[in-house]
Amino acid sequence: MESKENGDFGTVTTIPKEKYDHFKPTTPDCIERDAPNAEYVEEKEKADDDEKKVSIEEKGGENEAEDPSEDSKTLSHPELKLFFQEALARVLQTDPLLADLHPQVTPEEVNALIELEHGRAMRVWVEREGGDESEGEKAWGLVVSREDTVHQLKQSLRHHVALVLSRQGIKKRISWKYVWKSNWLSYEGTRLTDDNAKLHQYGIRNKSTLRFVKKYRDKQKFGRRKK
Repeated sequence: MESKENGDFGTVTTIPKEKYDHFKPTTPDCIERDAPNAEYVEEKEKADDDEKKVSIEEKGGENEAEDPSEDSKTLSHPELKLFFQEALARVLQTDPLLADLHPQVTPEEVNALIELEHGRAMRVWVEREGGDESEGEKAWGLVVSREDTVHQLKQSLRHHVALVLSRQGIKKRISWKYVWKSNWLSYEGTRLTDDNAKLHQYGIRNKSTLRFVKKYRDKQKFGRRKK
């Protein structure tokens, strides 16, 4: 290493060539050595793309293979409805609280059962007129509010009978106008003649049984007019 004086720039230090080669920057060599080969990168990216493409095609083939089996397992609406009812029936049979519910239970029946369990409703029985054991239950069980009137009881009975007949597949039209024209509802010998009266006013309580009683009219006999 030598130092020379320069009039314009002062002292200038010169480095011998052999030492200059020693201090030659190596950064470009490092970068060139460590950088991945361009052809290698291109081939790797192409291989990755091919692998992804094959994977997508395989999945598509699996989905296509599964489609026929899925279609074959699709249930029609009646079959799905029957399957749901059978499953619901098994659940209801194993639950002591829900055992009285029909598999085709309605929201009104569920709400009525909840009211019954909380003591805000009561279950009353209405004996069927001319009930036959072969026809099923001899009395209809109704869940009514403790504050219901006789008229509301009659409406509940009408709705319950229609629901029972529908579940049994019986297409029968009942003229309730004729039923109430020909019969009274009776509890322990007392006829429920006032439709606006509360049920508890007749002493009706939980598990009470009501009966139909025929209405008898006094027939007036008129003699034949003589001509």
